[in-house]
Amino acid sequence: MFIGRAEHTLDDKGRTSIPAKMLEKSSGQLQFKFNITVGVDGCLAMFPAGDLEKFLSGFSTSGLGMEDRLYLFRELISNIHPVNVEYQNKNRITIPGKLLEKAGLSKGAPVLIIAVGRWIELWNPDRYSEYIKNYKGRGGFDRGGKLFFGSLLGLDSDEKEHTAPAGDGQ
Repeated sequence: MFIGRAEHTLDDKGRTSIPAKMLEKSSGQLQFKFNITVGVDGCLAMFPAGDLEKFLSGFSTSGLGMEDRLYLFRELISNIHPVNVEYQNKNRITIPGKLLEKAGLSKGAPVLIIAVGRWIELWNPDRYSEYIKNYKGRGGFDRGGKLFFGSLLGLDSDEKEHTAPAGDGQ
C-alpha cells in the first residue's frame, strides 16, 4: 500500500522526485516500475507495473453504456506510459509532455504527489485545492470518514447515522 503526501517541483525536463517512503509497498519492497496515465478529476495516476492490467481485467463496466466504455478505455489506455523511478538519481520520474498538459502541470512549477493506497496521484496543487474546496461542499471527508471509522467500531450504517455526538453525555 502506498501512503503519504509530498510536494516537489517539475524540472525543465518534466521530471520530479517520488519520496522513497511513498515507493515502499506493504511487503517492504520498493516499487520502481510504474505505468502513468490520466486519472480522475484532472490528475495523473501512477500504478505499479503489472497491477494496472490486473485492475483493468477486474474492472466492471456494467454501469456504463457502450459509448462511455469506449471513451473510458480509449482515454485511459492510449495515455498509458511506462515510467521507471531513477532510484540512483533522487527517485526521479519523467512525465511525458502530453500528460503534463492533461494534468495542468508546468515545468518549473510544483507538483503535489498523493499516495492513494494502490496507486499514486500527481496533481497541479491549485487544481487539487479547487477539487478539495468543491468536495467539501458535498460533505467532504467527514461523510466517508464516519463510515470508515464506524466500520472499525463495528457499527452498521444505521448506527453510524444515529450515534450521539461526543460529549453528549448519553
